[in-house]
Amino acid sequence: MSRLGPLGWQWPRNEGNTLLGWSPSGRELRNYPIADILATPHTHTITNVTGLQAALDGKAATSHTHLVSDVSGLQAALDGKAAVSHSHSIADVTGLQTALDRFIAEQGGNLTRAGAIRLIVARYLGLKPDREQ
Repeated sequence: MSRLGPLGWQWPRNEGNTLLGWSPSGRELRNYPIADILATPHTHTITNVTGLQAALDGKAATSHTHLVSDVSGLQAALDGKAAVSHSHSIADVTGLQTALDRFIAEQGGNLTRAGAIRLIVARYLGLKPDREQ
């Protein structure tokens, strides 16, 4: 609802989704749709945004590093992992000995364990070599 100003002119009403502002001529107040204002290309400096510089000052640089000790629980998690370079015996792998024995028997029983492993890996990789001893 408009009301009369001191000289008899009316104050524009600030309606939903609009902002009250001066016309380009500077002679009258108007309601401008917020969508139009936001769509107008414009920029802001850090100092235009209250508290932004303080918030940025409290952040880490984009490129930074951490020590293992800086990350809670990381060392304990790493301690529970295997080294990059490690090995396993056949007994360490559940069911491997049985599978190898069956595979060797299927090949006529003439393969060593190492030969059976090489043949299985070769076939897995799609190489399909002849039987190996």
